[in-house]
Amino acid sequence: NDIRVMGDDAIIVGLDYLKQRVDFDDGFGGVIDKQRQSTAAFIGYVAKFAGGHLLQLNLRHDHFSDVGNRTTGLLGGGFAITDRLTLSAMISTAFRAPTFVDLYYPFGLGNPSLKPERARSAEIGIQYAHTHGLAKLVYFRNRLKDLIGFDGNTTVNINRAKSDGLELSYDAEFGDTTLRLSATRQNAIDETTGERLLPRAKQFAALRLGRRVGDWNFSGELIGSGSKQDIRVDDFTRVRTPGYGLVNLKSTYNLNKQTRLQLQLDNVFDKRYQLAHGYNREGRNASFDITYEF
Repeated sequence: NDIRVMGDDAIIVGLDYLKQRVDFDDGFGGVIDKQRQSTAAFIGYVAKFAGGHLLQLNLRHDHFSDVGNRTTGLLGGGFAITDRLTLSAMISTAFRAPTFVDLYYPFGLGNPSLKPERARSAEIGIQYAHTHGLAKLVYFRNRLKDLIGFDGNTTVNINRAKSDGLELSYDAEFGDTTLRLSATRQNAIDETTGERLLPRAKQFAALRLGRRVGDWNFSGELIGSGSKQDIRVDDFTRVRTPGYGLVNLKSTYNLNKQTRLQLQLDNVFDKRYQLAHGYNREGRNASFDITYEF
């Protein structure tokens, strides 16, 4: 529930409940029958001050039937230097319980002894707003403990890891034309071994351009990613997965208020690429969709 208080201030409260079960027989004597229940309560407060300044505070408490209780939070704020220029900062903590796949994947790849991930994050950024859009540059710094990863034999907790980097984004609208740019450069390291974390590219970016013409919407995007360190699927040794660049096109026609037609062409130049080693992604492919809303 979102509750407006004291003018433009807001309180956000919520409750999550999830029940999961895995029931699996691998045919080689390995039988898994496990259940998990998790409940989470959270509350947040967003305060807006005169001059365009912002303050945000979030708290969340999770209870898992198998891994216990965790409390996390976030404190962030924005200081309006001018009407167009804003300086922002944020610190937060995070927690992720291992999934049933992490815990019980057959053939020894899962690890029932896994601990939950814990993280501390901080970022500082500056954003510039103009008549047509918003540009933002953010430096982020993450410190992780017991990160869930794969060592080539089984799923493990990585004792300590870190990820530092920069994110640049730009969103703008010029009449019937929209532009979105995002780019990230990061350095994700296993602090125990000094090696790059798997499978994370050092840099990736996307450029999207759209145009409205009457009832038509045309858009195109260019997506690029650098190479990654990964695990070979045959001998479980480290391998480099090459980077890639893709072009996707989409057109949408509003037939009437309820009906929309969409034609999409992905991987226009039929590039061969992999997000994970040994698993090829689709080549050039097209799809046609009809959407009716009532």
